[in-house]
Amino acid sequence: MGEKVDNLVKITDQEFEIIRKIMYEQTGVFLRDTKKTLVVARLRKRLAHLGLTNFEQYIAILKSRDKKEVETFINAITTNETNFFRHPKQFELLLSRILPDLRAHKTQSGQKSLCFWSAACATGEEPYTIAMLCREFFGDDPSWTVRIYASDINSDVLAFAQQGVYAPRSVREVPEKYLKKYFQKQELDSAHGKEERYKITDDIIRQVQFRQHNLLTPFVVNHIDVVFFRNAMIYFDDTSKRDVLKRIYHNMASYSYIFISLAENLPYRGALFEFIGMGIYHRTG
Repeated sequence: MGEKVDNLVKITDQEFEIIRKIMYEQTGVFLRDTKKTLVVARLRKRLAHLGLTNFEQYIAILKSRDKKEVETFINAITTNETNFFRHPKQFELLLSRILPDLRAHKTQSGQKSLCFWSAACATGEEPYTIAMLCREFFGDDPSWTVRIYASDINSDVLAFAQQGVYAPRSVREVPEKYLKKYFQKQELDSAHGKEERYKITDDIIRQVQFRQHNLLTPFVVNHIDVVFFRNAMIYFDDTSKRDVLKRIYHNMASYSYIFISLAENLPYRGALFEFIGMGIYHRTG
């Protein structure tokens, strides 16, 4: 049985400020006041699991730099839900405009390889979508090498992503031909009876390399041709946002693209990145 969560456990403004500071120092993510209810709800469960009666005790553990608990803390706060083919018009442009442009550019320079990075990939739907589109575009052409890296600070979502098994809500925007070609429908036993799941085909799973990564630190791969950095900047303040974008810029190839979500704004627009349209930018310089 799960631990009983005491909903009477309250957090003071001072305690929330300390938790917000720890999160910012560790990840660059700034927890706005509007996130207080979500943070408290998720951490109450952790307090119950540890047998703690107040947030002061939990903060003491975090301040002790217990690496395992700090990771658990980050995982609890940063869990986000996404789905395949999110912002579908961007993926249409990737297939119809960006990939043809990169293929022509690479062919001209004699380098028949492409490198993608899905930064802050959450549960993996985004990089697997990229893998499917690359498979559609290049087919089985052995002369091209496509590498897809996916990273997130949350070790729990990475472990989930590597399994490649998803609930129906995650595949709700997948075109029918992709669903038939790249997914295997399964029925799994659960406490609630049979549950429908969709498993990514093994060849697509093998296409993606998952890595745990803190965006405040350098990424290990350079000369990246396409970066997907969507729905992540909303969690950073201006200082962290600019720091992260500078790091990403230096990981990108001199001729490359970055995708952000349609609701976000890109710092250094016009200086480091040229706007193409639909949340897509070309690296300059």
